[in-house]
Amino acid sequence: PFVRVRETDTTCAETACGSGTLAAAVVLWSGQGQHTPLSIRQPGGDSLLVLPERSRFSGGWAAWVGGTVHTVASGEAFVRCLD
Repeated sequence: PFVRVRETDTTCAETACGSGTLAAAVVLWSGQGQHTPLSIRQPGGDSLLVLPERSRFSGGWAAWVGGTVHTVASGEAFVRCLD
């Protein structure tokens, strides 16, 4: 998948997506009827782990998403301050 930044007319290839991974886990959990740990492979080849956790809210649930982090780009940014 690619992300397009309209203001700069640039695109960037995503190597991982935490929110998409959590959304996929929710869909898989709803089909399973249970919340089990899931490992979901990302476009960059690594996997993100989604771990269900107890929620502090009655009837709710929580989850932790994590995995390896790699630097995929570096550079400098020049920001014009608005006074």
